[in-house]
Amino acid sequence: MQVNERYALYVLALVFDIGVWSPRRSWLYYSITAAVIAYLATNNPALVDFAGTAFPQAIPVNQFLDNSLGSVRVALLGLCSLA
Repeated sequence: MQVNERYALYVLALVFDIGVWSPRRSWLYYSITAAVIAYLATNNPALVDFAGTAFPQAIPVNQFLDNSLGSVRVALLGLCSLA
C-alpha cells in the first residue's frame, strides 16, 4: 500500500485547525486517530509487518498470522474502513 503525502498534509491541517481556530473539534482528531490505529492494527496483525524490515525472522510470523486470521481479518478491515 502506498500512502500519498497529501493524506499526511490533511491530518496536519486538521491539527493546525484544532490548535489555532477551534479546539472544540479535538474530538474529530481523536476519532480519526482511533480509526486509523484500528485499521492499521487490523491490517498488520500484531504490527509484526513493521518489524520485518529490521528483523527478517519476523516475516514468517507475519505470514502465519495473515493465513490464520483469514476471513476474520477481511471482515474487520471492512468494519474499520466504515468508521
